[in-house]
Amino acid sequence: MLLLVALVGFGSIASAQSFTASVSKNPVAVGERFQLTFELNTTASGFQGPNLSAFNILGGPNQGSSSTRRNGKVTSTSTFIYMLSAKKAGNFKIQGARVKTGNKTFQAKSVTVKVGKGPGQKQAQNKSGATKNTLFLKSVLSKNKAYVGEAVIVTHYLYTTLSIVQVPNLHLPSYNGFWTEMVAREEIPVTKEVLDGVKYTRIELSKTILFPHKSGKLKIEATDVEAIIRTTTKRRSNDIFENFFGSRYEDTKSFVKGQPITIEILPLPLPAPASYKGNVGNYTFALSVDKTNVKTNDAINFTIQLKGSGNVKLLEVPTIEFPTDFEVYDPKVNNKTKISDWSVSGYKSFEYLTIMRQPGTFTFKPVEFTYFDPAKKSYITLASDEIIINVEKGSDDNGGSVHTSPNKKDVQFIGKDIRHINTGNLSLTTDGKLFFQSPLFYSLLGGPFLLFIGLIGYQKKSISDNKNGSLIKKKKAGKAAAQKLKAAKSFMDAQDSGAFYDELSKAMLGYLADKFSISGADMSKEVAKSSFASSNIEQAVSDDFIAIIDECEMARYSSGGNSANMQDVYLKAEKTINEIEKQVK
Repeated sequence: MLLLVALVGFGSIASAQSFTASVSKNPVAVGERFQLTFELNTTASGFQGPNLSAFNILGGPNQGSSSTRRNGKVTSTSTFIYMLSAKKAGNFKIQGARVKTGNKTFQAKSVTVKVGKGPGQKQAQNKSGATKNTLFLKSVLSKNKAYVGEAVIVTHYLYTTLSIVQVPNLHLPSYNGFWTEMVAREEIPVTKEVLDGVKYTRIELSKTILFPHKSGKLKIEATDVEAIIRTTTKRRSNDIFENFFGSRYEDTKSFVKGQPITIEILPLPLPAPASYKGNVGNYTFALSVDKTNVKTNDAINFTIQLKGSGNVKLLEVPTIEFPTDFEVYDPKVNNKTKISDWSVSGYKSFEYLTIMRQPGTFTFKPVEFTYFDPAKKSYITLASDEIIINVEKGSDDNGGSVHTSPNKKDVQFIGKDIRHINTGNLSLTTDGKLFFQSPLFYSLLGGPFLLFIGLIGYQKKSISDNKNGSLIKKKKAGKAAAQKLKAAKSFMDAQDSGAFYDELSKAMLGYLADKFSISGADMSKEVAKSSFASSNIEQAVSDDFIAIIDECEMARYSSGGNSANMQDVYLKAEKTINEIEKQVK
């Protein structure tokens, strides 16, 4: 029983959250570097650093996290690390660090650092054998002068004649004024190089491709690194095997700081062409369409593709001027980049899905793409070919989303003002029996009036019948839509996405026409929104309805759409129609 209680108590202590502070060495000397670490044994959401006014902050706080699994339980640890050096001798208390996790705030216990006046780091360097001639940093630029947007490679090397075991800490500059692409390395390149007659081991610490985005003399700050140097020692050990074989090694940390470098960035020449949008490098350009002869309501894809070397991710696309009769969707953007030792290359494409709404012949003038080539020091303009699209009226063009006006013809009455002379027998009236005031006269006189009254009555009856028909359709709109949704669901179950979106589109548009008495010729998004607003339909429901129509149309014109998304669209359509049924009284 006591053992069980002890184990339970140990488990609760082990799982308790703690926030601790520690230093890598204590005491330290004035100017000597050391590491200050704060550690929380769970995931942190916010960190407030301590007062470090007595120290030089050389780096940090650098945040890190790790996870471990033990006995099936995962534990997380968050760390916050500073690299410091002391300004003056004395005892300095570091306190006030706080961290948040969830709704709780923890404060670390204070730690006191003792700072002496000794040589500190200088002694460590002498002990390891590291001097400015045996261990130093060098930053190398691929060029000392470049244009705005031109690629520049900066490589940071560590040169040494000593035995380097590890480089645990590398602090790179922030590269202010540049867009950066880091060259990834699976292994650190190590080579030999002779400088001033001395053979050095050269370690490539980092290689970065820079794209300057402003002109002038830009400064790249100094890099600093912590290296662990292994030296042999003749001191005797307590281990008899080490003493026997004489193999005694000692690892010592050494800190090295490089020198800042400056590069001159030239502005791009003026004047720039009107089609220039800031692209720099070397590229090819193409504009293509998948078809040039279509019918109304057919889809056509316009594709712009840019290939080459430069800052491919930030390439600006030229503009295609689409006629107002084209319905244009937001472009689908694809890009792929490859980062090599000396360049960034790849491609970027923009695919526009368009739908032709009116018949006719449409001419697209050549589209221009302009970039600045640093090697040629000039602007290069590439142009596409002229594109002609022929659009015929489609057989399924029922005006569902096309606004057309009915053709009207003036009614012309053609009479004859000169009649032929009657050469046959004449029918003459008997004297005293005039046509005026005869029964036939009154019949002809009152006939038009009676016909007019009859037409009015017939028109009223027709209007009444139409109203009753619209009312019936309005009442049955929900049930009719449910039947069509059921048909769409059968296509969904059969994984026929093309037929599903087609049937779902008919269900939604049919419901809209029946519920709000909208004719096919008047059907449009604007009319739908106006009908929703006049019926006090909630804005969210209105937006959902329009979004479903757009998604159906997009899917129908892009190879059937996403099969995995059919269930979500179907449920959304069903819910939206039910909401409208509730809100329309």
